[in-house]
Amino acid sequence: MKSSEYICDTLAIMGAHSQMLEFENVKIKKELVNETVRITNCDNANTDRTLDASQRQLKNIKKIQKTKGLGCLPEKLRAVAELRLEYPEASLVQLAEMMDPPMKKSGINNRFRKIEEIAGKL
Repeated sequence: MKSSEYICDTLAIMGAHSQMLEFENVKIKKELVNETVRITNCDNANTDRTLDASQRQLKNIKKIQKTKGLGCLPEKLRAVAELRLEYPEASLVQLAEMMDPPMKKSGINNRFRKIEEIAGKL
């Protein structure tokens, strides 16, 4: 038998209730550990993606800054670029909330795409 449900049912039929409860406890503990590992892995992957995107954005901003200066950017793009320079590890959601007025994540992302296009043409 491989299924934990079959094992529990068999232990119950055999009258081994204390062993069945112990088996259930072990099963629950393993499920909790596995869920914790999955959540941690997901959080780590999200953090890695955020940092990678931030580094790419900083690279583009610094390229523009060195060649033409941030003054060449439209005001909306310059505001996002300056915010990224000030908060290099912030997520897009955090940056969007810091804008005045606050924006959505997609709006910030679109501005960074435009910055990337400008940097790519330099």
